Amino acid sequence: MALGVALLFSLIALVLRYGGSLLVSSDPLPPHAQVAVMLDGPTQGVIARQALALSLLQQGRVDHVILSVGKVFLWGEWVPDMVRGYVQRTYGADVARRVVVCEMNRDSTEEEAVAVRGCLLDRGWTSVIVVTSEYHTRRARRIWKKQAGPPFTIWVFGVGDADFDPHGWWRNRHYAKTWLLEATKTVWSYL
Repeated sequence: MALGVALLFSLIALVLRYGGSLLVSSDPLPPHAQVAVMLDGPTQGVIARQALALSLLQQGRVDHVILSVGKVFLWGEWVPDMVRGYVQRTYGADVARRVVVCEMNRDSTEEEAVAVRGCLLDRGWTSVIVVTSEYHTRRARRIWKKQAGPPFTIWVFGVGDADFDPHGWWRNRHYAKTWLLEATKTVWSYL
């Protein structure tokens, strides 16, 4: 009985100490890729992902950016058109010409990977940096490698955002909820 309790506490301590790192697994960025794909997601994540993807474009690390955007109306406006207008106003015409809004209806990272694969194939882009939140990198890599497959070379790179901190994630209710949801989805993706 005492051994079982000790093992349980050891397991809990290990999850608290290393649980955040189990979700985070970014690839090193290549010197150059044809396109960066920003995955859709929660608002705070999208803000951080969009900033990084467009920064890679401005730095010349990628030639184009695909913004994955849901086909939805919000406050009476078509979201893909709002995104296009935002990029044009914020980054200018040169950047806007190199940004593709990939419109889709999807309910999962897997469905998003399949939809974006079509956008990539339409343009002949094969070297791809997938930009997502850091807590989503391990699962996103697994899904993208499976769904995209040849002819693509995929790097998955995570950016920190306000939804999660891998260090001390259990100390913040929002981070703990993000960890639990993502850990569950990661386990489910292996099943």
